[in-house]
Amino acid sequence: MSMNLSLNLSQQQKMVMTMQMHQAFQLLQVTGQELEDALLEEMRENPLLELEDVERSLTDAELEQLIQYRDQQAEQLEDNNGAETGEIDWDALIESGVFTSDNKGVVGGYAFRDMPPPEENYSGNSTLYEHLLEQFRLEISTDGERRAGEFILASLDHNGFLDTTYDEVTLFTDDVDMDDVEGAILIIRELEPLGCGARDMIESLVFQAEILHPEDPFFPDLIRNHLDAFYQKEYDKIAKIEDMHPEDVEEYHLMLLKFDPRPGNAFGGNVQPSITPDVQILKVGDEWTVVSNDDGVPKVRLNQKFLKMMRQQDLSKEDKQFVEEYRKKAEFFLHSLQRREQTITRVTRSILSRQLEYFEFGEEYLRPLNLSHVAEDTGLHESTVSRSTANKYVETPNGVLELKWLFCSGVKGTYGEEYAAQAIQCKIRRFVNQENRLKPYSDQAMQNMLAEEGVQIARRTITKYREAIGIGSSRDRKRTYANQSLD
Repeated sequence: MSMNLSLNLSQQQKMVMTMQMHQAFQLLQVTGQELEDALLEEMRENPLLELEDVERSLTDAELEQLIQYRDQQAEQLEDNNGAETGEIDWDALIESGVFTSDNKGVVGGYAFRDMPPPEENYSGNSTLYEHLLEQFRLEISTDGERRAGEFILASLDHNGFLDTTYDEVTLFTDDVDMDDVEGAILIIRELEPLGCGARDMIESLVFQAEILHPEDPFFPDLIRNHLDAFYQKEYDKIAKIEDMHPEDVEEYHLMLLKFDPRPGNAFGGNVQPSITPDVQILKVGDEWTVVSNDDGVPKVRLNQKFLKMMRQQDLSKEDKQFVEEYRKKAEFFLHSLQRREQTITRVTRSILSRQLEYFEFGEEYLRPLNLSHVAEDTGLHESTVSRSTANKYVETPNGVLELKWLFCSGVKGTYGEEYAAQAIQCKIRRFVNQENRLKPYSDQAMQNMLAEEGVQIARRTITKYREAIGIGSSRDRKRTYANQSLD
């Protein structure tokens, strides 16, 4: 075997990402808050960017001082053995008085009047977990209930709902059985705020109805069986089914509106980061439309003083090059901001067109959707679609949603059709909420009911989705209903 050295030439194509392209990609995938931070940082580094609502521009004397300071910086860099050009020390400029103002809330010539004082970003209150745990330890309970209760409190999400199953509580907590778990739930649900420890919103509302109106045995069943009808104000429909007067049903609805569907959110100790939607989906008349939402993001523009200075005849070549360099950077940054807004809007329009039935009729009408579908509609690459939807939120009539949530995995039906997993789970919840508590639906029964609605899927698929959303088997549910009736 012999080895020889040789020199070969070959041609190949590859993409080289420039700093500008990298910046554009970065802006596309940042969140709204990160975008504001990036914008303010860019303004700090680039003197040619300013806020549109700025009340005070630089005077000619301040511009002259800025140029002199830049010349001094250049001379210092030349003395340092020709090091590369560094960034302008804006802190030194502020201290020197170049960007001072008597206007309250204005720093560096730019208005920051809308920024709250730093102390408003901190809270000395306890968390929801600490607040409930403090109350729970004052209640009378057995050792098993205490251990189960502490595990349950640690498993509550920000809504105050239990983010695990009863079986998992017994599995991961030593010397705890199902009676201990149910006993702990009976204690936790009566702590303030009322309704915590429920597995979902309906159960939380039922807890509150049982606690606040113990004399009324019909109210919990009305919530379990007719919550959607209450939401639609279909009083006559409920009255006909339950053999009640419509005015009594309306009175129940008024009582229901006083409950908190997400008790954990109302507790001030759990400070949740505010979400500013990047885009809005609105229904105007009979048409759905997508509107970009730029609230909370400062508006910027090119500094007109600097642009005017570029047209001066007596400006030196070095000064013109200095301003021209920052002008190009500023224009590219503004262009990237515009492209970001346009791309997110295009992607959202595609999602709206493919999930239109969801916005019209609800979660049960979600359709399978992936990145390739949106890429096909918009002509964008799948990676660009992914960047434009990552950590982005959309404001809809159904609430504020993460754009990624509208991308649904699909499950193949018996005859090759595809159904969204979330839609099937929603239907299963509906079946369970409406079932006869003395004879809960089996998975086979729910398969038959889905088939009647045009969804042909295997029974094992129903079992998988039922377990994924924390709903027990028909036998477990029957036992739970029996225990609740004894209480």
